[in-house]
Amino acid sequence: MARMSHRSRSARRCVRLAVTAALVWGAVACQPQPSPQFSEDFSGSSLSDTWYPNRWFASTCAAGATPGEQAWYRPGSAKVTGGNLVLTATSGPDTCAEGSWSGTKAYTSAWVQTGGARTSSTTRAPGYTFTFGRVDVRFRADAGDGLWPAIWLLSPGTARSDGKLPYPSRPEIDIVEIHGDAPDLWRFHLHNTGADGAAIDPGSSYRGPDTSTGFHVASVEWRSDHITWLVDGVERWTYRGPGIPQGPMYLIANLAVGGWAGTPDPSAIPAQMLVDSIHVAP
Repeated sequence: MARMSHRSRSARRCVRLAVTAALVWGAVACQPQPSPQFSEDFSGSSLSDTWYPNRWFASTCAAGATPGEQAWYRPGSAKVTGGNLVLTATSGPDTCAEGSWSGTKAYTSAWVQTGGARTSSTTRAPGYTFTFGRVDVRFRADAGDGLWPAIWLLSPGTARSDGKLPYPSRPEIDIVEIHGDAPDLWRFHLHNTGADGAAIDPGSSYRGPDTSTGFHVASVEWRSDHITWLVDGVERWTYRGPGIPQGPMYLIANLAVGGWAGTPDPSAIPAQMLVDSIHVAP
């Protein structure tokens, strides 16, 4: 995918945000900004090589990361069009037979990440990781029972002696999770494990703008001693306790169906999650 210069991207955002100046983030975006560590505006027609269009150990289909999800993730369900990353959930049935996964699920959906890819014979390193910084993600997502759009960070782990990377489920920073039956309830979480092996799972929520009716910005300010969650540039929760990740993490955006979001409403699908931009700054 062709990359625009930082100046060109900023100019494009300023024009767009001048029209939609309701966002606090948009009000400051037209000021001179430092060059971000990572900038993705999805201005092309396909994902760049930075991204992998599935969970990173799956090539054709993958189960969700939590129990009870009712969709297989497929690379073809994630597309770049109209200046957005579009993650689409559709009705099945869909049958998967990859590795230890097999069976039929009622739905198909999309997952993208800057983590790498792993097969039985090769490992591709994560396309992008970072340690500490601020992440801003501008997105919208359809409402509906059982839909579960999420934007989050996950550790790539440490390579084993055979050179392959594991797939650790912790530490994890959930920038935002939305359940489709409450599209105005923003959920924030940290998941890690303490030195004693006990789980560390603080979380909070904020009743705010409806994520199904327009684009909004979910942000995390991740530092060594605290994590602050922001909605449209306004701080909504800060955590300063144990378990704050101290090593690199990669980006994930996915549209889950079922799981913690409950039983899907078939009439709500097909459904989409649109990501307009992702920026990471020091």
